[in-house]
Amino acid sequence: MGISDYEVYRKRNIVGGMAYSEEKLRSILSDHFELIEIRYMKEQEQDSELFGQSFLWASLWRKK
Repeated sequence: MGISDYEVYRKRNIVGGMAYSEEKLRSILSDHFELIEIRYMKEQEQDSELFGQSFLWASLWRKK
């Protein structure tokens, strides 16, 4: 069972999480959403108020 996005940001940890390739994300979401942008996150310093790990995806989708 996964954790919510809120918990990831609050804990600043994906707690194991789940991993998907860009192709897998597209196949899962493309029936209902249009991809606007997909990229790797920007790495953030440990003491930053922002969360970012450069090996994780960040994406923006629009409902079809």
